[in-house]
Amino acid sequence: MAGFLIVTAGMASLMLGVAAVFLPAGPASASRPATGTSTMTKAAAPAPTTRKSLVVKSPPLVETSEIVVTMKLMDLARGQKPKEYHGEAGSCESKFSSNYGFETMPAEIREVEGEFVATLRVQAPSAKVKVAIDLWIPARASAWLIDHEETHRAITERVYQEGVLELNAYLKTVNGRAFEGRGKTKTAASQAARQAVLNEYNETYIRMLPGRQKLLNEEFDRLSEHGMNHAKSAGQWMKEIFAAEKKAKEKAAEAGATSSRPASPAGL
Repeated sequence: MAGFLIVTAGMASLMLGVAAVFLPAGPASASRPATGTSTMTKAAAPAPTTRKSLVVKSPPLVETSEIVVTMKLMDLARGQKPKEYHGEAGSCESKFSSNYGFETMPAEIREVEGEFVATLRVQAPSAKVKVAIDLWIPARASAWLIDHEETHRAITERVYQEGVLELNAYLKTVNGRAFEGRGKTKTAASQAARQAVLNEYNETYIRMLPGRQKLLNEEFDRLSEHGMNHAKSAGQWMKEIFAAEKKAKEKAAEAGATSSRPASPAGL
């Protein structure tokens, strides 16, 4: 199995001048997007907790798992903060991981112009994909900050749900396909062919899952100004970015355009 790990993060900027003793009555439901609010509600400081979130059904070729969401208390005085801390008030870290496996028959090897060319045919491809989410929230947090970070979480969960289905469809196209590799020796050529299989998977996986999640969460931060823009709720901003992405994909399809990266919302 080939392993691949990528970590991305969404952040909320510090809102100055807000009374620092308030929290929402509770976080947004893990089964639906956060709705967004600027109402301040007094509550106790959040305690570090771990909860299971959405159960994503595994398609035939991709094994999924429950999304684990961990609520962590951000306390700078005690050094409790995200590894990649840049002064933000709160943070949502999404950690994607993937393992990819496939079967093959011995490579067919031929010599062409002084080098070896190996042809490897992929059989029974399969993948395991996981995502874990860490929400870093300070004891003195406002409702808008909690809602902003919970919406980052909701974006990641939706991308995971949709991405595993897209990845499954990709693996169906890989089954039975031949990949080539070249080298000065037969072994080098075989290794190059195998690497070609892995490289294409990694590029596709990143585009469909962590890459797309990063792109959409960055657009959410741009539109919401890292939670500072309360003209719309966090949930409304979320709807807008997915709608813009869909429109961009439809426009690209109509134009017959192809790209190695996901269609981007306007402005990216």
